[in-house]
Amino acid sequence: MSSIKSLLEHACNRQVERDVVFLFGASTRDDLYYLDLMQRLKSKWSRKHTFEFIPMLSSEPESADWKGLEGLVTDHLWDIKLDLPSCQAYLSGPPEMIDAAVQILEDSDLPGNMVFFDKYLDSSHVERIRR
Repeated sequence: MSSIKSLLEHACNRQVERDVVFLFGASTRDDLYYLDLMQRLKSKWSRKHTFEFIPMLSSEPESADWKGLEGLVTDHLWDIKLDLPSCQAYLSGPPEMIDAAVQILEDSDLPGNMVFFDKYLDSSHVERIRR
């Protein structure tokens, strides 16, 4: 979350005039973090615009009392009430998630130059990059 966190803190401090929806995917509730920071950002966000933080869990046990969204972030991109073609998208995560999200955003007619991402790569990707 570090790259997205930095963008959000900077935008909040500068009082950027923009609505923000932050979809944060985690496996379980134990994997959620910076929840207090997200509440502080929401309370300090521009008065004319909204900041919405939406956590979602992909592997929370069914016995848990989780009331939020379940599944992958990419499962819910279409559910969020946004005019995607007029948005900017900032993505951060594993290659499979980034690739799937980029495809969904392209299918929604979001221009490619409005999609920015930080794709997490591990050492298994080094050989492919060098080729």
